[in-house]
Amino acid sequence: MRHADSETLTDLLLSLARHLHHEIKSRSDDALNPTQVQALFFIRFRPKPLMSEIASYLSIRPPSATTLVAELQKMKLVERETDPTDKRSIRISLTQKGRSLIQQRLHLVTERITELTKPLSSTEREQFIQLLDRILSPINQPSV
Repeated sequence: MRHADSETLTDLLLSLARHLHHEIKSRSDDALNPTQVQALFFIRFRPKPLMSEIASYLSIRPPSATTLVAELQKMKLVERETDPTDKRSIRISLTQKGRSLIQQRLHLVTERITELTKPLSSTEREQFIQLLDRILSPINQPSV
């Protein structure tokens, strides 16, 4: 891929991410910041992660992850559980309120993506899905 193509792709993907973020933020009635939202989505898709896994995923230091989780816990969006196999480890899970909030966000994102992709034919949508899947599949593989 030429450098110009990479820059164009970067600009387009960042523009889409910004658009989705602002659109969803304007349609949500919560006061979550982007890092809190990322953490909740991570916990949703990787049930009961360790605090260190959250820190790693968000590229933050463990003390910052602890603070972040404490904030989410105060909002009653997550809860801490002692790992049954290692009493020193703490696992984080979504509360019913946290699951509901994430489900609402997913619904809003799905609605908006459906609107944005309406101009595409069904074949183009399928190609777009396949291309994104191919790009993202290495990222979405669980780490060992």
